[in-house]
Amino acid sequence: MKTFIKTDIKRAFFNFRFAVSFILLFLVWEINSKRFTVYDDALYLFIHIWGRSTTSLLSMAITSFAYAGSYTEDVEGNILKYIIMRIGIKKYIISKILACFFAAFFVFVIGTSLFLIKTCLRVPLVAIESLTVANFKMESCLGWLLPENTDIYILIQAFLYGLYCAGMSVIALALSTMVKNSYAIYALPFLIHFVLFYIFSRISVEVPILSVERIFDSSTVTYTKNPVFLIGYAIFVTGIFIIAGYELMYKRLKGEFS
Repeated sequence: MKTFIKTDIKRAFFNFRFAVSFILLFLVWEINSKRFTVYDDALYLFIHIWGRSTTSLLSMAITSFAYAGSYTEDVEGNILKYIIMRIGIKKYIISKILACFFAAFFVFVIGTSLFLIKTCLRVPLVAIESLTVANFKMESCLGWLLPENTDIYILIQAFLYGLYCAGMSVIALALSTMVKNSYAIYALPFLIHFVLFYIFSRISVEVPILSVERIFDSSTVTYTKNPVFLIGYAIFVTGIFIIAGYELMYKRLKGEFS
């Protein structure tokens, strides 16, 4: 089991897809930043690029590119049944999900970090009289971190965004067992996002904790004033994504190899 997980991790991180993915994510941040011509710090760009452009949707697709297609690769390489015979269905699925999740998460972290580092070469992380701090400090449950601990504020939010992208990547991996077109896999994350958004769009007006966009967003208006609850709930929902992905893959592979 450990040996196969190590193999999957190596496949996920030490291949051209991983490098291409975080470079593409950096470019998405960079290109979408061009629409904002007036800003006083990197914090402004970090919040507004994500919230007011296609960055969030593209991030889901790009982070999935790293390893969500690994099941399809195993099928196309005619090695799936041999792996299943060797380690079993459950261990195969656990290994795939772990590698897929962490690959997607670190693609987001690296690509976003590269953008923030480049941005901080031009402007400060947070300006002395930051307009962003003035606008969002009182709205977010993490606003108390601003401006003194802006780096921690951004780190926490990047962690939450990374969780969402990684969770969607796991769902895409699971659904890849049912999709014949390997290229369609990378469109699945933001399609799932829209499905969840529309399913809960009405009820989330009254119960904002069910809004898929607000669960993983602490940068603007938060549905709770408790940062521990917000982060814990985001981790909990991510766990639901992972469990759902496992169940989908298990049912599919169990039916195919039983």
